[in-house]
Amino acid sequence: SNSSSITTTLTKAAIDTVARAIYDDGGMPDVVILPTAGAGTLHTLMDTSSFVRIEQTNDMFGMRPITRVNTQFFANLDVLVSRHCPTQRAYVLDSSKVGFFDYRPFQSYDIAKAGDSDKREVVTEVSLLVANGALGHGYIVTTNATL
Repeated sequence: SNSSSITTTLTKAAIDTVARAIYDDGGMPDVVILPTAGAGTLHTLMDTSSFVRIEQTNDMFGMRPITRVNTQFFANLDVLVSRHCPTQRAYVLDSSKVGFFDYRPFQSYDIAKAGDSDKREVVTEVSLLVANGALGHGYIVTTNATL
């Protein structure tokens, strides 16, 4: 239920809005998951901001990727760029409330040989668990083509 709907590209205000809503509901977000276009927008936003101090050295070409974002409510939200994230959404998560549960742990089995090669199959059964789902996490969505 924690969301920020915007009509433009990603803004710091949108991240702050979601972080505040999560905080007000008792969550402690520590990860921002962005699509690749959103990560580019965030990098441009931070590069052109008068509030960001960047120290550059002459031993590298280009800028380092942004790895953390600060809000008024949380310091050092880790930025995770995902090519599988929908292009119009960004997710803000409390990683301590997200995880996998194994019903059957990873196991490896031999399968039929074909010629000179040995073949194996890896089998597992897992489930994604999300605690405090509606309140401990949030997302940013845009009506624009990409974040």
